[in-house]
Amino acid sequence: TDRASSEAEEGERQDALQQLRDSLAKRQQEIEDKDLQIQTLQAKVSGADGADEALSQQIAKLREELDDKSKQLEQYKTQAQNAARNSEALEEVQRRAQQLEKSLEQERGARSVLESDKRRLEEDKNGLTREVAEARAATDLMQQQREALRQSEA
Repeated sequence: TDRASSEAEEGERQDALQQLRDSLAKRQQEIEDKDLQIQTLQAKVSGADGADEALSQQIAKLREELDDKSKQLEQYKTQAQNAARNSEALEEVQRRAQQLEKSLEQERGARSVLESDKRRLEEDKNGLTREVAEARAATDLMQQQREALRQSEA
């Protein structure tokens, strides 16, 4: 019965380890997806003026944090492989993975705020571009009217 109990415990550990590996693989994919989204956002931001530079710096900082999180996740994967024989270590790795998941959720929230700020900035920029075009058109019209008035006076 000790052998059966031991085999059952080992089976449970292996199941828990596989669940952790699956969870870690999912987190890794989320990090890679987020990294791709950040790259896309950086490409869009690079064409903007002035305030876009601040957004780019924030995105770079976020990217560094995500890189750090990716490194941590790789460390947790290694720890998970080493923890297959020790269920207490496995529980610690699971706790850390949950903390990382919460942290990644916060990062997603920060990225969402940055994207919203960027959209507002682009809308403001487009509005200013329209106002400039309208002002130029009005100036051109006034110049044409002035020229026509000069010609009619002459």
